[in-house]
Amino acid sequence: MANRQAEIKKAVLHFEAVVKENPLDALAHHNLAAAYHRDERLEDALQAYNEAIALRPQWGSPHAQMGFVLKDLGDINGSALAYETAVELDPNDAISCYNLGVLYFNQGRLEDAGENTDLDKKTQSTLLLL
Repeated sequence: MANRQAEIKKAVLHFEAVVKENPLDALAHHNLAAAYHRDERLEDALQAYNEAIALRPQWGSPHAQMGFVLKDLGDINGSALAYETAVELDPNDAISCYNLGVLYFNQGRLEDAGENTDLDKKTQSTLLLL
């Protein structure tokens, strides 16, 4: 466990250096945000994902990953909005569709869970079992 935490801290330092050298690189900010998230620095992760989005607004991945962070912060509505944006930008992103469907399901929005995320009948059935 201590070794894993040390590796995460090492990754944070690495990606902070990469961002410092490449401040206009959306992927660098995205990777830094992921390292912050693993280090449980959720506010820092949100800021880094927002930087990635500002640099490359049509890229769905930082929106999707921000959905994870917002969920971890307890902001379910914000998480749903982030996943909605990710799905809008990349409707073929099955993970974002699934995560959005689960959030909708947990909010009691069963129709949205199936219809708004284009989940097939088998996936809808799986959601109902959760």
